[in-house]
Amino acid sequence: MKPQLDDTRIQVHIQSEPYAGRPQPRTTRGQPGERLAQVEEITKDHPLGALREIRYHDEATGLSAVNHTQFVGDLPIARRWVTISNTSDKPFTIDNLYAAYLGRIPWVNDRTQFLLHVPHNKCHTEGQWRVNPLSALGLVKAHNDMYVRTVARSSSCREYLPMAMLEDILHGWTLVWQIEYSGSWMWELGQMGDEREFLDLAIGGLTAEHLHWHRTLAPGEQFASMPVAFGCVEGDAEDALAAMVGYRRAACKIPHPVDDRCPVIFNDYMNCLWGFANREKSLPLIPRAADAGCEVYMVDGGWYGKEGWQEIGDWHEDRAKYPNGLNEIFDGVRDRGMIPGLWMEIESAANNVPLARKPDDWFLSVGGVRNLFNGCYHLDFRHPDVRAFADGAFDRVIEQYGLGYMKLDYNRTPILGTDRDSDSTEDGALEHIRAYYQWFDAVRARHPHVIFENCSSGGMRNDYGILSRTQLCSSSDQTNYKWYPSVAVGCAAAILPEQLAVWSYPMEDGDREEAIFNMVSSLLMRIHLSGQIWLISDEQFAAVCEAVTIYKETIRADIPHAMPFYPLGRPTIEQTDTFNAFGQYRSNAGRAWLAIWRLDAEESRIQVPLPAGVRDLSVAKQAYPAEAGGAIENSDGTLTVELPQRYSARVFELGAG
Repeated sequence: MKPQLDDTRIQVHIQSEPYAGRPQPRTTRGQPGERLAQVEEITKDHPLGALREIRYHDEATGLSAVNHTQFVGDLPIARRWVTISNTSDKPFTIDNLYAAYLGRIPWVNDRTQFLLHVPHNKCHTEGQWRVNPLSALGLVKAHNDMYVRTVARSSSCREYLPMAMLEDILHGWTLVWQIEYSGSWMWELGQMGDEREFLDLAIGGLTAEHLHWHRTLAPGEQFASMPVAFGCVEGDAEDALAAMVGYRRAACKIPHPVDDRCPVIFNDYMNCLWGFANREKSLPLIPRAADAGCEVYMVDGGWYGKEGWQEIGDWHEDRAKYPNGLNEIFDGVRDRGMIPGLWMEIESAANNVPLARKPDDWFLSVGGVRNLFNGCYHLDFRHPDVRAFADGAFDRVIEQYGLGYMKLDYNRTPILGTDRDSDSTEDGALEHIRAYYQWFDAVRARHPHVIFENCSSGGMRNDYGILSRTQLCSSSDQTNYKWYPSVAVGCAAAILPEQLAVWSYPMEDGDREEAIFNMVSSLLMRIHLSGQIWLISDEQFAAVCEAVTIYKETIRADIPHAMPFYPLGRPTIEQTDTFNAFGQYRSNAGRAWLAIWRLDAEESRIQVPLPAGVRDLSVAKQAYPAEAGGAIENSDGTLTVELPQRYSARVFELGAG
């Protein structure tokens, strides 16, 4: 049974004000947040559902606040944010503010009650979920008020994906949350001070201690926190993930004509041309991608610079690579019935290109020195000239090349924001990111036909601040196909499968089973085909074509409507002597799809427990590849599969018969 949680309080602290009790090592319970008096509560109509606003005021400081809760239909997950206003006649400085707070989480046993699910996220090892009891993370009950323990994460996507779950395994409920912002953030779980029988959770923090953030509000000025989403779900972590899928589809996806098509994409980067494309290399790839059944053809990085793909910032084709211009390539793409696509990293400027000679106020900087990361400066989208430059570059390439697909990359991960025209480096970063969102929203409005991909494996920006604005997201730059299933399955718990692009890259020195393994990794999500498809054998290419055909004819119609499930859990990349599994269940079609990978497991047989609903689908058949590849038995809610060869994979279809 779900507990009755306190979700109405606001956690905010301003400089010169104390904390209530002993804050160390907490960033909550600051004043005037603890003494805010409720003024009124109102509910407004909204297309998503009811919008609740609870208004507060503090007479001592003149700080007013609104706690916003955007409900989404009858889903157990809602979006939350806080706005702070200065209604006094003097400025004050906020140095701690959270978007949402939940108090009075019942805590009866500090060692066996809770499991904390946290998705670790590094380049090439994205979506690695670690599950621990709170005591293993150092959160055990303090029996006096001298020291209050916490588990906190302050990061961007370069360390953790911006979500987590707290599962109460004693009472059968789970808290789940995500932070919808593309910069640094914080969440903090800890003991509620004097109320030692309770935990509290603060989400979406901007803090001085962890993020070096503060913001001064002049009289009459207002500030809004980042948005977050959270909910308390009856059931275990899998039930909470299912609820989050429903929330993301209802509240975080922008409508686009390709939503239900999930077009198959060829991209010339991964284990393929590696950003060193040219006319000679590209022309043979186009017919091969079309013959495989691809519907989008992407020219990735390197089309603009003479020295590979790293000369970022001057977005003009290099005629040494393309003597007849890029339109020769894209005309060939269109002639084969595919949509042309192009890579850009619009927010960066290599330090050796003309763009880098723009005035310093075009770039993020600290102490008057531009931030430099991987040889690139970062454009500051607060500057109107920067936005005008980006508008011109985007509009020109889309119109010049007739593009229908744009890949927006971001490989730089700036550790610092900017203190130029801002109160703190993190506040400058936040305002830059918000300006970038506004700029990108205007680009989408001008080019509604274009499919936009978010890619930032190097920068690790895979959050629903940006994913609520793009049609899909590249999951990883993991180059080893044997390790990719754990990345893909883990990321599918944080990103909608219909948005999650997974590389499939069969290689010349591989065999048919390797090609099948590659294709299975992407078949229940979004296919990003690459690799050496112009060199692989006819047998390998036939396996690729078969996978694309079944994807287009049956699987992809289910993906935007199906519910993901994880019958063998969410794996980690170091677990190589085992099997992985990932499924999609579309209840209104009475059909489920299940991908199973045998890694370096000793045993060839695996028993896969099926979730409720799926276990009632009594008929199971191997869907890909079509010919028999191992024993299948479906009984008592368990699918037993045998894969005789190490590093092999299959997709199964389950139906009612």
